[in-house]
Amino acid sequence: MKTLNRTLPLLLVMLLSACASFKLPSATALTSTQQSAADNDGSNVADTDPRLPRVELTPDIVYGVVAGEIAAQRGAVGSSALTYLDLAEANA
Repeated sequence: MKTLNRTLPLLLVMLLSACASFKLPSATALTSTQQSAADNDGSNVADTDPRLPRVELTPDIVYGVVAGEIAAQRGAVGSSALTYLDLAEANA
């Protein structure tokens, strides 16, 4: 017990010093997509990127994606696939 009382403060100091030396990514470093979106004065990234579909994100789409993800995580892959297929056909 006496050894633990001596080593615990040393361990805590080492842990705190390790956390203090950890650097977070800077908020000023933007990716090229984020930079081009910022250059367009707040315009939507979907408007500038031709790879993204031009579909408005509705509550039905969000619900379908979340339901499909939950079904896939719970092992109901068939149900998940059908949910994604329905979403794709409805928004094609």
